[in-house]
Amino acid sequence: MDIQQGRCFYCLDQLTTAGTHVDHFIARVPVPIDLGHNFVLADSKCNAKKRDRLPACEHLVAWTERNSAYGEEIRIGLEERGMISEQAASNHVAYWAYGQNAGLTPGRQ
Repeated sequence: MDIQQGRCFYCLDQLTTAGTHVDHFIARVPVPIDLGHNFVLADSKCNAKKRDRLPACEHLVAWTERNSAYGEEIRIGLEERGMISEQAASNHVAYWAYGQNAGLTPGRQ
C-alpha cells in the first residue's frame, strides 16, 4: 500500500479498505503460481474489468519500474509473510505472457 501510495495500480484512484483487491498482474489462468512480485493492489472496478487478461503495455512498464525500484523491499515484506518472492521468475513469466501475445493489443481496459 505504501509503495503504491494508497492508489490503484491501474487507474491511480485512491484505494479504500473495502474496495481494495490484491490482483495477479499476470493472471493465474495461464500461470497458476503465486509469485509475490506479480501482485499489485487494484480497486474492485479495475480488477473486475481486467479479469484474466493482460494489462495494457503501459502497465507492464509501470510494473517493471515498480519492481526495479522496490524489488528488495517487496521481497523482504513477502518473505516476512512466508510468501514466495522470485523477482526474476516474475519478470520471466510477464515477458513470456506478453511475448505470447506479440502483435496483439494486451488486455484493453
